[in-house]
Amino acid sequence: MSTIKFKLSQLLILLMVFTFACKSKKNIIANINIEKNNSVENNKKAIFENIKLQQSTYNYISCKGECEYNDGKNTYNFDIQLEMEKDNFIFVKATYLLGIEVARMYITPEQIQIINHFEKTNTLAKYDYLKKYSSANLAFKNIENIILGNAIFNQSETNSTLDSSETKYIVKTILETTLQQSEYNKIKIFKIESNILEDMVKNQVFDLKYGQYTENGTDFYPTEIAINIRAEKNLGCNMKLYNFAYVKKKDPLIRVPASYKTINY
Repeated sequence: MSTIKFKLSQLLILLMVFTFACKSKKNIIANINIEKNNSVENNKKAIFENIKLQQSTYNYISCKGECEYNDGKNTYNFDIQLEMEKDNFIFVKATYLLGIEVARMYITPEQIQIINHFEKTNTLAKYDYLKKYSSANLAFKNIENIILGNAIFNQSETNSTLDSSETKYIVKTILETTLQQSEYNKIKIFKIESNILEDMVKNQVFDLKYGQYTENGTDFYPTEIAINIRAEKNLGCNMKLYNFAYVKKKDPLIRVPASYKTINY
């Protein structure tokens, strides 16, 4: 049981940084004129305009999922539930064998809260705590972008460079000592295929890749996502998502038992 407790803490940090990618991409390519036979530089303005048009927005999203977590030695499986409301909160509940709830996580613009039932702790952390995993200044909006499938940090013609391979557009943005690299499918530019944050000084890499998608009208939602983190520890997580809903029925319950120890970071 103690091993599960330790791995659970690592898993919660992984989910906290790269929670689920419930993405809502709008297929609005028709009004953007990208001349396929010309160079990327000639098309640069149109490509960035298209990327901006495809950024997802939302009011409320919920979904369920299955999570396979790997610490490089062992693999663990959890069931997860996600709820998020724009500019307000991101809520994650994790359950283990036989539906036993092991933790709840509640992220707001001010702080990150983790209620760990195995360790009987209530952890409260500011966003500076995430610098253990990336030197980039991650805030609530950036985590929302990750969940929505947008680039983590803003990309524009003035702050980013644009490159191209046979099948992808590659956008690179320098954030102090961190390089953000995002890849977009050339055929369907509304689909971002990967987000990577790489610290150019420390040995830290966040690698987020999107897998299968399901279509709902003009929106596309990933049903698979792979996460790999190389920092103080190498962590990996593969998730499958399902049962999406978009109407909030009630606020998530965040109750801390009186006997739990509060830890502040």
